[in-house]
Amino acid sequence: MNNLLLDIGGTNIKSAVFLESKDDIIDLKKVDTFGNKDKTKENFLRALDNLINYYINNYKEINFDYIKISIPGPFINKKEGILGKLKNLPLYKFNIKEYFEKKYKINVKIENDAKCFILGEEYLLSKINNKNIKNKNSGKKGKNKYRNLVGITLGTGVGIGIIIDNKLYEGRENSGELSNLSYKDSILEDYVSKRGLLKICENFNLNIKEPKEISNEKYRKIWEIFSEDLAYLLEIIILTLDPEIIILGGGISKSFKFFKKSLLNNVKKKIDFYLPEIKKCSKNSNLYGVNLI
Repeated sequence: MNNLLLDIGGTNIKSAVFLESKDDIIDLKKVDTFGNKDKTKENFLRALDNLINYYINNYKEINFDYIKISIPGPFINKKEGILGKLKNLPLYKFNIKEYFEKKYKINVKIENDAKCFILGEEYLLSKINNKNIKNKNSGKKGKNKYRNLVGITLGTGVGIGIIIDNKLYEGRENSGELSNLSYKDSILEDYVSKRGLLKICENFNLNIKEPKEISNEKYRKIWEIFSEDLAYLLEIIILTLDPEIIILGGGISKSFKFFKKSLLNNVKKKIDFYLPEIKKCSKNSNLYGVNLI
């Protein structure tokens, strides 16, 4: 199959195409979610339309089988493509599947971004464990030493994807929405997302706009505070699911080396038995994952 892939986040949209002839994803792009304009539904759709038209115009010899979309949850009805209340996207009750199918006459599939993330990570771990894998992106995977995996995306928002016995766990439709748990004076996402990290910076009288600005040892205390809150989320996941590995993704994970030690120490304070492996994500996990839905 030939697929047009879209990974939608609150800050950026990443895109690529999967070509059966190449057996891989190619032509990766990244644009601002709202086209560097106001955060409106119209600007969001315009940014997506620009990307889709780019691929359609540059791959005229290809008939795309699907547009596959990775997007934050929750969903009102995932099968029909109706989105729920997204904290960082003004798309409540919007039927994204119907919109693009009518406009481009291409079948559309959607999935929660954190679920795509963990699907992509499982695939990439399989690839590492079996370098001679065939038909790698068609969903056929090599041997994977992990059976139970959890992925956490830490960015504009927070998402969680779960694989149990090498099968994606979906529940009724919206599994893994732990970011909405009540925590301190708000919800957990307000502490372990980008806005939570920037709030800590603000308390230190730092005018920081992006996590990458504090990606050095000079800001260790900020990362220590952040890791205390993140450790609470990991504690819940470990005690509930007992995974073999937890993989951190999203923009904040790029700074993992600056909070890895304090995160592990905080988790160990809470849990005194065997801990799972905790690691940073691979590159382009979401795009590989959304291609598998």
